Amino acid sequence: MEMPVNLASLEDTERFIIKKLDEIEKASLLNEMDLPRCKHEDLWKSPDTHKYYANPEVAKKRGRSTKNFDTILEANNYKATKGKGVVLTVPGEVRRCTYCDGAPLCTQRLEYI
Repeated sequence: MEMPVNLASLEDTERFIIKKLDEIEKASLLNEMDLPRCKHEDLWKSPDTHKYYANPEVAKKRGRSTKNFDTILEANNYKATKGKGVVLTVPGEVRRCTYCDGAPLCTQRLEYI
């Protein structure tokens, strides 16, 4: 079985590597708390989910939602058509931190896990 893969050009690859090395060099001079935050794509973060609960009591207990939405706008519009209920946003899961070598020293990780 064959699967074609598109590779970046040598020039683009070299630019990417030089840019990353520059970022690492600049970051090596900073305290851990001052480091730039990881980007969502680097964290392998799944999208946030917006959950509509018809019964607010169920929402307080984090029970099963009536309906889930990808955007807060869709969830709020649905809530408006129903005339009751509550919308809660559940942050997406961050999976990269469990594989990161710097995780034991990282305070940003503590926000996610």
